[in-house]
Amino acid sequence: MSDYDPAFVNEIEAVAGIGNVIETNVLDVWAQDAWEIGFPSWPGDAGQVQAMSEAFETLRQGYALEEWGREHLLGPVPADPEKTGLSKRLLAAHEVHAYGGNLEVTPALPEHPLGRIVVGEQMPAVQKNFLEAQGMQQPLIELDASWLVVGHVDEFMAIIPGPGADEWQVVLASPDEAWNRMGWVELHEPFFYEPGYSVYAGQVVDATSNSLIDTTYDFTLGDPYEPDPWRYVRIYDGTGAGQVATIDISETTTNGIIVSGVWRFDDATELRNAIREGEDIQPQSTWFEIPDDSSRYILVSKCKWWRWQGEEFPALITTVEVGEDDEFWEQSNVDAANRINATRALLETELAGASVTFVEVPAIYLGSAAPGSGDAFAFVPGLVNLQIWSNQLWLPKPLGPRWGAHPDWEDTFEVGANAVLQVGSRTTHYIDDWNTYHRWEGEVHCGTNVIRVPPNEYRHWWLHAPN
Repeated sequence: MSDYDPAFVNEIEAVAGIGNVIETNVLDVWAQDAWEIGFPSWPGDAGQVQAMSEAFETLRQGYALEEWGREHLLGPVPADPEKTGLSKRLLAAHEVHAYGGNLEVTPALPEHPLGRIVVGEQMPAVQKNFLEAQGMQQPLIELDASWLVVGHVDEFMAIIPGPGADEWQVVLASPDEAWNRMGWVELHEPFFYEPGYSVYAGQVVDATSNSLIDTTYDFTLGDPYEPDPWRYVRIYDGTGAGQVATIDISETTTNGIIVSGVWRFDDATELRNAIREGEDIQPQSTWFEIPDDSSRYILVSKCKWWRWQGEEFPALITTVEVGEDDEFWEQSNVDAANRINATRALLETELAGASVTFVEVPAIYLGSAAPGSGDAFAFVPGLVNLQIWSNQLWLPKPLGPRWGAHPDWEDTFEVGANAVLQVGSRTTHYIDDWNTYHRWEGEVHCGTNVIRVPPNEYRHWWLHAPN
């Protein structure tokens, strides 16, 4: 079960406006997956249209949000006609690929004025058959999500309104864009450290089994921009590279630090196994390999932590380690890029005739040594897993490497996303979802659901039947 972080809701309330956010159930934080809102309508007397809401429950059973949806999304006649409706549950077994995160809708198409439904290929047949049987948005567009652990389309694509009327954007995750963006920053820049804090990069002069000495730096200074001491150290190059440690701040000296917990993962496979399987995540009290004068290191005051069944380890890692590890790129991300490019080619064909622009946002995936084995997941919080509300985009804070000079440095992945998503009057808001969602293989879209009411003209759906 995820660690519920109230700050996630607080951040959304701050940008959306107090009173617009309904906190569903902190025991079940996956608001996107349990249900989707439909809008049945039919001809009434004297040309009037009869309509009501429908909460379509996906094949997700045994969680708290199923009951919540029936109790809070629907209501009795005639108290609130817009809230009155049906609850449609398919009588079938629980199936993760049926979740709402595996369901999108395209913009209007020449032959499909109400658009078409997009799903992952692995969605069970009983749910796909139900969606097609509605008779308005078929045939389904089926995308390959089999290479991912969760296996939902919202892990690599989103469809959102564009800057003008009847304009749309298809947002795709892009490892290539992440690679390009990493070229903008220093090699020692880390991922996953807290905004507002700085990084110090140094060279080891000497070390013991549990210490690091650098006579060129006064470690008692701490972070020069914040009152906090340095708390984490990462050896990112040279002897002992791959080690990350917590610092015993009570033992910090002018030219040295003492490590009080040390972890080491030599490559992407070991790191993936630690994150996904909890392998080798118990810390040592001393270095696995004592650094020497070839070793380069970074210090940060605060960073995020990965978690496995109650055990945690620091998520601190640098661009040079990610960029030079073939397992990140040749195995996980080249494969991901090829699959997403195939998705783009398919969507370009299926969406022909619509006013659609394809845009890319930075993404880094992590999988096993066997590409396409179905165990890849978003290593960096997945920007494409976003939610749109009014003219706002809510995106997960990527916590990527930064460039510029303090206090004006910027997350280079946010800069890349803003370049293509901040169009017209639309604004982007980056929500820290690490604790509640990201380290449990979800993001902002997985944790939010927006109830949308279609324009009046679409209530006359029989006038928009597919040609």
